[in-house]
Amino acid sequence: MEKDAKSKQAILQQGQSSDFWRIILDYIELSREHLRKEQKSQNLKSLPAEEYKLQNELLMAKLEYLDNLADYPNTIISSLQNPNQEEINFDVYDK
Repeated sequence: MEKDAKSKQAILQQGQSSDFWRIILDYIELSREHLRKEQKSQNLKSLPAEEYKLQNELLMAKLEYLDNLADYPNTIISSLQNPNQEEINFDVYDK
């Protein structure tokens, strides 16, 4: 493994245990809670079936995105551990 890649991994791992990252994760969790409340809200349940389905799928996609965002440092670390990749994959949905 390239020395630069190792140092980047160390920086990312150190950053994950920092107060800064904990604050980010706290706000990601607040966003998740808000979206879960929206999913259970009467406003959503009162929508016509097709619109309900669309809105609920959108909320689920947002929740999945936040889950992947919270794990993004690990996604980058994984890509650094495989330096032989022709193209670095930063897609949080492609794991």
